[in-house]
Amino acid sequence: MQQKASNHGAVMIIESVAACGLCVGVGSFSDPPEFQGLAHLLEHMVFMGSEKFPRENEFDAFLNKHGGETNASTDSEATTFYFDCQYQYLFRALERFAQFFISPLIKRNALSRELEALDSEFQSVLQSDSCRRQQLFSQCARPHHPATQFLWGNIQVSWASCSVLLSLISEQFHDFGSVLGEKLKIFSSFTDCWVFSR
Repeated sequence: MQQKASNHGAVMIIESVAACGLCVGVGSFSDPPEFQGLAHLLEHMVFMGSEKFPRENEFDAFLNKHGGETNASTDSEATTFYFDCQYQYLFRALERFAQFFISPLIKRNALSRELEALDSEFQSVLQSDSCRRQQLFSQCARPHHPATQFLWGNIQVSWASCSVLLSLISEQFHDFGSVLGEKLKIFSSFTDCWVFSR
C-alpha cells in the first residue's frame, strides 16, 4: 500500500511501514543489588548478533537498507525491544529479530564497548529533569525497595569480572524467557494488528 503526500505541489510516494514491539516483564527492579544496571546492559547486549545471524549490527544494516530502524528501552518492571521497516520486509525482519531471543550470542568482545555505550547514555541524560526526578524518587523510596537502586548503570558501577558478568547476563536473559507478561505486537498494512502474549 502506498500513500501520496503533497509537498509544495510535488507528490512524494511514501511506502507503508510495518512495526513490531516485544515487551518482556523483566526490568531494572530485577537487578541484583550488587550489579545495578544489569537489565539495561542486557538490553544492549541482546542486539549483538545471534547464532543464525552472527554478524554484529546485521539487523541494523538490514533495517537501514529497508527503510527502518530499531531501538529498545529498559524500565523498572519491563524491557521493550522494537523495530520498523517497509512492510514487504516484515517477515525477514521478524526472523532476524526473533533470533535475538532464541539464540543470542552475548559476545564477550562487545561487553566493554556496551558498558561504554551505557555510560554515554547516562552522561547524556544526567542534567535532564526527568533523570533528576527519578534519582529523587530513588532517594525517597523505602530502604531495600528495588526503586532505591541505580537503575541506569554506568561505567562507575563496580562491575564484576567479564566472565561473572557474562554469566549474570545469561541468567537474566533466561529470566526473559520464563517470565509471564511477555507481549509481542505487530502492525502492518496486511496484518492489521497481531498481538501475542503469555
